Amino acid sequence: MQVSAERIPVIMDTDMGTDVDDCLALAVLLGSLEIDLLGVTTVYGDVALRARMTRKLLSLRGRGEIPVFGGIPDPLLRNRPVYWPGHEGTGLFEDGDGQRFGASPEQHAVEYLV
Repeated sequence: MQVSAERIPVIMDTDMGTDVDDCLALAVLLGSLEIDLLGVTTVYGDVALRARMTRKLLSLRGRGEIPVFGGIPDPLLRNRPVYWPGHEGTGLFEDGDGQRFGASPEQHAVEYLV
């Protein structure tokens, strides 16, 4: 496969954690030679937990330098139920990971995007 010299800059906005779709999307972005993943923002619900999960996944892939920012916990238009609440991050973290992946940058996701 021939890769163009210019990689496409991407910022991923995700509700990582409730189901596997966002994890797979992150894996595809990280595995693509055509994508330059600049950063990740997390939204909906416990955005700090979603950011920690994303940081852990990036670290597991050796891409811990990619910045992750927590965003807005509530939808802009309407609330919807979370169908599988309460298990986000289960099995992903080990002892000490809270310290390693828990610190959130001072910058808010909205400020990062602007």
